[in-house]
Order: sequence, then structure tokens, then C-alpha cells
Amino acid sequence: MNKIYFPGLNGIRFVAAFGVVVHHIEQIKSLHGMPNLWMEPNVQRLGSLCVSLFFVLSGFLITYLLVEEKDSCGNIDIKKFYIRRALRTWPLYFVITILGFFVLPNLPAYDVPTFPLTHDDFFWKKLGLYLVFSPHVEAAWFPSVSYAGVLWSVGVEEWFYSFWPWLVKYARRILVLVLVVIIVMLMWARVAPFVGRIAYMVYVLRFDCMAVGGLFALLLRSSAHRQLPRMTVNFLFRRDVQLVVYALLAFALVNAWTFGRLEQPIYSILFATAILNIGSNPNSFFHLEHPLFRWLGEISYGLYCYNWIAVVSAILLVKVLIADISGIYANLAVYLLGLALTVLFSALSYYAVERPFLNLKRKLFTRVVTLTTPAA
Repeated sequence: MNKIYFPGLNGIRFVAAFGVVVHHIEQIKSLHGMPNLWMEPNVQRLGSLCVSLFFVLSGFLITYLLVEEKDSCGNIDIKKFYIRRALRTWPLYFVITILGFFVLPNLPAYDVPTFPLTHDDFFWKKLGLYLVFSPHVEAAWFPSVSYAGVLWSVGVEEWFYSFWPWLVKYARRILVLVLVVIIVMLMWARVAPFVGRIAYMVYVLRFDCMAVGGLFALLLRSSAHRQLPRMTVNFLFRRDVQLVVYALLAFALVNAWTFGRLEQPIYSILFATAILNIGSNPNSFFHLEHPLFRWLGEISYGLYCYNWIAVVSAILLVKVLIADISGIYANLAVYLLGLALTVLFSALSYYAVERPFLNLKRKLFTRVVTLTTPAA
């Protein structure tokens, strides 16, 4: 089994998940009539951009691993790739689907104000789309499913990886061209006069984010033996370049900058540059290798999936414990309880549901593995 050391990647996963949690806390507070910052543009965009960060990281890491497998093992075992994906994503995906369709709709306290009921005339069509890993399609054609709606990004990734390993295996020489075409096509589609469901599908199908991550993975791989990629990586590794990238990201996120048709590619390039430095630059300006960051990154899939359930649970508790839900203490309590319950639910899920499948994945089906701590 080949091992690759990418420090800090779990820390990046945690940062992305934390941004999504903050975004949802403000959204859920607004739905429950509490003082909130939901209408602030930077808060509204925070969750979406953090999901884009997840996509970029996924494209970077999986592309790198697939190319490493092809180079070191001589081929890519497609069957094992899909088994690994299933063992990584399916257990929690189906737990959230069951909770969203069959458990929480039967608990009146968890009804989300202004959200449509899950048990409607479209119930079986919605469930069918979830069962074939298309929750993003469900959200475009039917009323969204409370608590399970967060799975839309998992569906987008499953669609992308339905064809990506095949291209890496059989079209290695034109991978860069394929990734560039994906980025350009989605740039065009997002400014085309699509409306309604088609416009929504174009918005959520962020294959371009994963494509940018894949380009940076190929750049890093090529830098070992080609001069131009090596010069490019060395330039991106410079501390002044890092500072410019982090400053741009900070100003863009705080001020809710938009870049028109170039928005996703620009943010994705900034995210990918940060990932490249944190994951592989020994002189990175930031290091996210603290054991707490690594652990929170390990359970980040749960942080992303359970935060709606956890935050609504926190608000229900706060309404019982604090009479005035409009005060600062209620808001603080929602944040503290919401974050604590999100971590608790995610940790329980990780050890009880996810880790047994992850151990099986590592033992039987993994040919190349990433490490967040140096190998012994």
C-alpha cells in the first residue's frame, strides 16, 4: 500500500464544515424568529462557498490519488475505487436519508417553520431520487426535504465520480484539456439564459470546482519531473504569494465579493492554492495540523450532515431554558449548544457508523492512502 503524506487536509475539512455550520445556524435562527444575520450577504454566501471548498479539496485529493495509483500500480482498479466511495459515503448518506424521510417528519417539534412537509404527494418520487444519489435533482424538481437536503453536495460528487476515474484511467494524456473544458462549459452555462429548474441544476453542478482541484493535483504531480509545473508550484509556494491569496480570500468572504461568470473558478483557484500550500508546502504560512483540527476533520462529514438536526435541537432546548429568545444569552446559547451537539452527533456517528466501514475500506480496498500525520 502506497502512502502519501498531506498534512493539514483534515484541518481544511474542518474549516469548510465550520463555515457551513455557522451559515445554517443563522438560517435556522431566522426560521424560528430569533435575531439573526441571515440576510447579510456574506453570511448567505458563506455556506455555498464552503461547500465549493469541499468540492475543490475532493477534486484535488481524489485526482492525485487516482494518478498516483495509475503511476505506481500500473493501472486503476475501478471496482475498488467505487467500493471505497461506497464505504466512505453511503453509510452516513443513508442514515441521514432515513432520518430526513422517516424519523424527523414524525416528530412535530422538528417541523421547520415555512418549510414544506416531507410527506406530500411527491414523497416516493423524492425518496427514489435520494436512493439513486440525486438529491440535487430532487431539490430542483420537488420541495426540498428538511434535514436531508444537505446531501445535495454528496449527490453532485457521486455524479462527478461516476465518470472521472474512467477518464483518469483511459485518457490520462488529455486530462488537463478535459478539466479546462468542464470549467469553460460551466462558466458559459451560468451566464446562459436558463431559468427555473435548469438554472438551479447549473448552479449546483459544481464540477468546475472539482475540475480546478484536479488541475492543481496534476500540477503538483507534474512538478516532480517537469520544469514549468515545478516553477509554477515554487511560485505558488512563495510566502508573499500565500499572503496575497489569504488576504484576497478574507476580503472576498467578508465583503461578499462576486465575480460574475468567473465566480466559481476564481474562488476555486484561491481555495486550491491554499490547499496546495497547507497540504504540501513545508514553508506554508498556515499549518492546520493540531490534533484537535485533525480529529474534527476526521468527523467533518458528520459535521456537515448533522448540523441542521443539532442546531434545531439546540433551539428547542434554548426555548425551554431561556424565556427571552431574542436576547444575547439565547443567541450565545444557540451557538454553543448547536456547535456542541453537532460535534457530539458527528463523533457518535463516526465511531458507531462510519469507522467500521472506513476500516474495511482501508484494509481490503485501498491501494494508495493519504496520511494527515507522518507514517511511522
